[in-house]
Amino acid sequence: MKKRAGLYIRVSTEEQVDNYSIPEQKRRLEAYCQSHDWAVAEEYIDGGFSGAKLDRPAMQKMIADSKAGNLDVVVSIKLDRLSRSQKDTLHLIEDIFLPYHVDYVSVNESFDTGTSFGRAMVGILSVFAQLEREQILERMHSGMEARAKTGLYHGSKPPYGYTLEKGILKIDPTEAVAVRKVFDLWLKGYSYNKISEIMEETYHGEKAWMHPSAINQLLTNPAYIGKIRFAGNVIDGQHEAIIDEISFKKANLRLETRAANRGRQTTYLLTGVVWCGNCGSRYGINLSTCKGIRYTYYTCSPNRRKKGNEGIRCCGNKPIPTKKLDPLIIEKIKRLAISKDFFEEIQKPDASLSDAIASLESAAAEIDKRIGKLMELYSMDGIPTDTLSQQINTLYAQKKDLESQISEKQSGFKQTYEDYKEVFDKVDYAFESGTIEEQKSIVRSLIKRIDILNQEITITWNFQ
Repeated sequence: MKKRAGLYIRVSTEEQVDNYSIPEQKRRLEAYCQSHDWAVAEEYIDGGFSGAKLDRPAMQKMIADSKAGNLDVVVSIKLDRLSRSQKDTLHLIEDIFLPYHVDYVSVNESFDTGTSFGRAMVGILSVFAQLEREQILERMHSGMEARAKTGLYHGSKPPYGYTLEKGILKIDPTEAVAVRKVFDLWLKGYSYNKISEIMEETYHGEKAWMHPSAINQLLTNPAYIGKIRFAGNVIDGQHEAIIDEISFKKANLRLETRAANRGRQTTYLLTGVVWCGNCGSRYGINLSTCKGIRYTYYTCSPNRRKKGNEGIRCCGNKPIPTKKLDPLIIEKIKRLAISKDFFEEIQKPDASLSDAIASLESAAAEIDKRIGKLMELYSMDGIPTDTLSQQINTLYAQKKDLESQISEKQSGFKQTYEDYKEVFDKVDYAFESGTIEEQKSIVRSLIKRIDILNQEITITWNFQ
């Protein structure tokens, strides 16, 4: 009885050329089957589909027919017609074809899985098919990166406030006015909802401020200061800015402060920014009364006498009176407001940052060494192909994460005393006659967190 052959044919859009056209693949596969006296049971043709995934109509039908016992052998011109993914190729052969007694033949590579040599070759060739696909993606990414490095915008849709002309963003005068208005309202302290309400009155139906997430996206988009974002980095663009950098930094500082202290509005100055240096918990407020006098303390959360804390192990860190910590922080802020030298003294770079970058770079270099050793083992037949691929993919993912961390630490901007001039100008008024909300606003504009360990107080400023 003749073997029942399924012919699998695939072309992607860019491969409609003579050697890979559907008619040419079909002709060669039929000739191959005829030379081996196989009967063509079915033709599976995926036209215009990429080999990156198995979610293709004809591929799914071929898988179903294989499982149903309708085929004895599947034939394609090349292994990469089946799939360009190593994982998917091995899945097809090991989980579909072999268990259901279906052989696979690649005409150009001259092997079939009916032999042990053919099964070994599948693993090796699938690695190279995966490599080819990754090289294509790398070339595409390199093209985008080269474009981004020249300052050209690489998206298909321009940010609100701009039009896109030959890859360069051009300011739309009407929309630019609206963008500046959003930044102005945010810097004046308006909420997302209030900004949306005010903007809707003038610019009805625009999506740029319809939802809080849209406003957040607008406020954090570096395109508005003449820059573009690519692969986690922000670089200079070729387009004109709509917002000045100082306003943009102030707007984003308020965003960071708002996120860190959301839902922590109390009548105490430092709630939400004080943390325990011993157990890492946030400090809250504890109240006590002695001889009719009320005392308040900033206290590590596990130590607070409140419902729900029963049975929680207490932290050894001691509470600190609000009347001790509040004046100390206010004094620091007032000193900052009048002394640029004090500001710059606090802002001196931390040596630990350089150490952290060096440590990350060392870890990335160590991964390169491990990859090199794996390749040496593979060349000496000391490691299976599937194990090699799995381990290298894991190492590349780890290296990419390390490179991202290095880039993030190297790309921070340095803020100046002048960036905070508007905040400093309000300090005296806020702490002499302002409301608690105004005082807390000053604190959160300047302070990221305060850590307490025993009697040691460490302040981390937003501009450090």
